[in-house]
Amino acid sequence: MISKSPITVTQMTDTHLFTDLTLGKTYGVSSQTSFLKLLEKLGQLQPQLDALLLTRGVVKDESLGAYQCLISLISPLNIPNY
Repeated sequence: MISKSPITVTQMTDTHLFTDLTLGKTYGVSSQTSFLKLLEKLGQLQPQLDALLLTRGVVKDESLGAYQCLISLISPLNIPNY
């Protein structure tokens, strides 16, 4: 019997980020604040995540700048992301 290690994956959806992270609220809550708090928690997980899945509604303004901002925020986690 082959022993396999489990993998740990987190999915993030509907983050609705803007190029300007000071913009955007969902139900009165800042998208930026929620996202940064989540990233902080993900960075503290032990063991570290094996993968981060970003799905549906990741950015609100659909601009290249918003995606570049997203990448700059998640890159320091050193978690493979898709």
